[in-house]
Amino acid sequence: MSNITGREGARDEVCGSCAAYRRAVASQRSNSGYLTDFFTVGPHAGAHRVAVRAAVSVFVPLLVLVVLDRPQWTMFAAFGAFTSLYARGQQHARRAGEQIVVGSVLTVLVTAGTALSLMPQREVAVILGGTLVAGATSLLSDGMRWHPPGPLFPVFAFTAVTSLPHDPRNVPVAFAVAALAAAFSVVVSQVGRVRVESSRGGADGAKKVVLPHFDLAQVLSVEANRRRAMLFAGGALVAGLIGAVVGSLYGSTHAYWAMVAVVAGLTGATRRARLIGTLAGVGLAALILPLYPRGVVAVLVLTVLQAAAELFVGRNYGIALIFVTPLALLMGQLGHEVAVGPLLFDRAAETAVGCVVAMLLLYATRVRARQSGR
Repeated sequence: MSNITGREGARDEVCGSCAAYRRAVASQRSNSGYLTDFFTVGPHAGAHRVAVRAAVSVFVPLLVLVVLDRPQWTMFAAFGAFTSLYARGQQHARRAGEQIVVGSVLTVLVTAGTALSLMPQREVAVILGGTLVAGATSLLSDGMRWHPPGPLFPVFAFTAVTSLPHDPRNVPVAFAVAALAAAFSVVVSQVGRVRVESSRGGADGAKKVVLPHFDLAQVLSVEANRRRAMLFAGGALVAGLIGAVVGSLYGSTHAYWAMVAVVAGLTGATRRARLIGTLAGVGLAALILPLYPRGVVAVLVLTVLQAAAELFVGRNYGIALIFVTPLALLMGQLGHEVAVGPLLFDRAAETAVGCVVAMLLLYATRVRARQSGR
């Protein structure tokens, strides 16, 4: 549990009021019901500005692809646009640096996932590759102090892309589309810089871009970082394997959802909040997907979901999942359509697997911490 607390501290440095908020919530948790806790939302802290940037970053690339009649490429653009979710509270120069790094990581993972999807046994690539991504990007996040912290979005991007069949010609396309979407997100996130620099007489920092420093040896020298990376990697591996076994019982090929669920559960939200949010999101998806939104309508729906998710992701991750779940499902439907009913069932079942694995890992971590403290 100390590992998770360390990650919470990284968020607190970005949003000063978040520390007091989390302490208040923690002190009330024993006296409040889980549903009451689930609906407790952190300080606004300019979340609407970040939500608008995220909405624009995903809307424009997806609209371009729909106009070009390339809906099968929308997943590449959407994951590249995840770049806009990072460094929300940083000065513009540092925000640009962090987003350039994260955008590059997401682009590499989307491209690698597209290439590995050509393997005869895609699920092996999803599980083993996702495990490696979880551990590696956990170290990157700790070393460069990403916000939001953790490997959630990189794992999501890699496993989702790898799990779907792709044409070999899509490998360079995936790289170009994800890179352009990421670059566009960086540009959108710098729009406010003109206003800030003009109000400060052009002094928003001497440098236009400040890249985050990363020293692998230094990161590995910290025991908490090593344990955290092993926890994420081990959780992803176990959840992926169990998810594959469970899915094989009813024909599911979405074991990666269990991997994403366990990483999310280890990152921030409690297992109950994650499960409640995901199940509510499945309910919302059950209202949206049967309408079969396509073209510009689908882009608008995705944009609204992205903006809504970003409004809450730093304030209450459980509520954010209400919007992230249909967002993920609709993205997959645009690239590779399947029956809605089984899709919703798969999502709920695999998420439950990930939540259980996260619960067991966190319990084992607490037990070990108590024993070592004796």
